[in-house]
Parts: sequence; C-alpha cells; structure tokens
Amino acid sequence: MTRGERLAEQLDWHWRTNLRPRLDGLADEEYFWEPVRGCWSLRPRGTSAAPMSGGSGEWTMDFASPVPVPAPVTTIAWQLAHIIVSCLGYRVGWYFGGQDGAVPRRM
Repeated sequence: MTRGERLAEQLDWHWRTNLRPRLDGLADEEYFWEPVRGCWSLRPRGTSAAPMSGGSGEWTMDFASPVPVPAPVTTIAWQLAHIIVSCLGYRVGWYFGGQDGAVPRRM
C-alpha cells in the first residue's frame, strides 16, 4: 500500500466512524448557530463583520491575522471549514502538490 493510499484509507475511516455519524441530521440552524455575539462562521460573501474573510465562492470564512486573544467562539460550520481548508487542504498541497503543484496559502 502506498503512502497516499494509506492516508486516504485513514481519512475515509475517520470520516465514516467519527465525523459523519455526528453530522447526520444536523440542521442549518445548528450548523450555523452562534451562541454569543461576534462568533466566527461561514457567511455569504460581503456579510462578514470579522476583521477579514476568505474564500473564492459565494461563502467566506471569518478570520483575523493575527488571531485575537482570546480567540472568538466559532460555529460548527467554521470549525469544519477550518479543518477541511486550513488543515487538510494545506497538507494535501504540501504532500501531494495541490492544484498545479502549488502549496496552497493559508486563509
């Protein structure tokens, strides 16, 4: 088994056994729920009040650089986007060349 196949198998296992079962049945209201004012989330482009927002589609992700102390509370939507884009996306680019062989920039 190649390193890439092993990694894909591990990611698939974690998705099927740990993450996906916890997301089944989650409604948009829960996914985007902001328990306090000033939460970071995913938002339609142009609607963020965060210091910065990033993304190339209709939705953007709230963030700031440097991250404020204390860090803002984040929604489930933000946490998943952070893991998928900022963590996994960066590593895919680093280890497998990403799109056009480039290492993606962090948001």
